[in-house]
Amino acid sequence: DLIIADEAHRLRKASSQTTHGIRKIQSQRFWALTGTPVERDKEDIAVLLSILNPKQFSHVDSKRAINSLRSNLRPYLLRRKKSDVLDELPPVVESTELLELTTEQKTAYKKTLKTHRPTVGADGQLGLFGKLMRICDLDPDTKSSSKIDRIEEVLSDISKMNQKAVIFSHTLDPLTELGNRLERSMAPNYFVKIVGEMSLSERVDAINKFKHESACTVLLASSKVASEGLTLTEANHVLFINLWWNPSSNEEARDRGVRIGQTRDVYVRSFITQETV
Repeated sequence: DLIIADEAHRLRKASSQTTHGIRKIQSQRFWALTGTPVERDKEDIAVLLSILNPKQFSHVDSKRAINSLRSNLRPYLLRRKKSDVLDELPPVVESTELLELTTEQKTAYKKTLKTHRPTVGADGQLGLFGKLMRICDLDPDTKSSSKIDRIEEVLSDISKMNQKAVIFSHTLDPLTELGNRLERSMAPNYFVKIVGEMSLSERVDAINKFKHESACTVLLASSKVASEGLTLTEANHVLFINLWWNPSSNEEARDRGVRIGQTRDVYVRSFITQETV
């Protein structure tokens, strides 16, 4: 009778397998829920309208004027802004820590700049940029990292306060290295990890452990996997090893802990290396 689709922004592309799958399920009514802006472009609106009311709308309506599409959407849209529930959300303290590269990182950074032979065009420059960015997180040869050194200190303080933290990274190597260090320095079951290579059941087990076991105070999370769809109000510390190009993606990740149900102030820290890309 009723389909309720959470994270409905995943249905915004007419050609996606998820959208094709949803269309095959017959129901009398369809509700779409999302915390992500739905008016990213005209196709977003047209596809969502075609799922909400397939008899009246089609995804080819994306060819129409944007104002016409918005007019069609308005009767179907119940919008709640964050400002509407601001009194229910916890205070957020955001900070950025500037760090120097370690000696090993500086050596690797300079060597990469000196030896890189970029191909013609933007792709070659982007390849160099990616290599330098990864070195800023972690020297791939020595595993030296000023960011991870500092995060270990921060996690030690958080643990002493009996509080919990989520650490986000878009690349896996820093999470792996941080996990290796925590295994050596902290008590067993101190942390869990969520990355793309894990099965759904493994991710669920990791989340449940983080939520319900007091000894498990750290969640190492891939930003690509854990930045949406999760409520992690058990943690009131969010640490970013690196930030993604799209600010809204970082805000999605941050808001795993900044949600209704969070009863404590939330501390969000980003770590940036000085004099680098």
